[in-house]
Amino acid sequence: MRFLVADDDPSSNRLFRIYLSDMGECLSAQDGAEALRVFEEAANGGAPFDAVLLDVLMPQMDGVDVLSHIRSLEQRLGLPPTPVVFLSALGEDEVLGAVDRDPRVAVVRKPVSRDSLKAAMDRLLGPSGA
Repeated sequence: MRFLVADDDPSSNRLFRIYLSDMGECLSAQDGAEALRVFEEAANGGAPFDAVLLDVLMPQMDGVDVLSHIRSLEQRLGLPPTPVVFLSALGEDEVLGAVDRDPRVAVVRKPVSRDSLKAAMDRLLGPSGA
């Protein structure tokens, strides 16, 4: 499996990649614009990500904006919606309300534990996928 992790905090970014390393390959981005660029390159290159982890509160382009651009790109390329895990200090209702309760989106509250991230991935990808 391939994952993209986007978090502007280098320590958090590294920790999430460690949590996912036993599930597959992880690429990272330090902000929303970089995440979108990496996602688009992977999709155009025929190797889309199986899931994306997005920090909700990144500067310039937040996670909700990144998801909106990802969904537009997927529609343009004829790709199915990629599962997305939002990483947030905000409440789940606040985040999910901003993305119209997309069923391919989960929210994990910070501080994120390995177990809470795995539970979200299992919900989105199924136990065999994570």
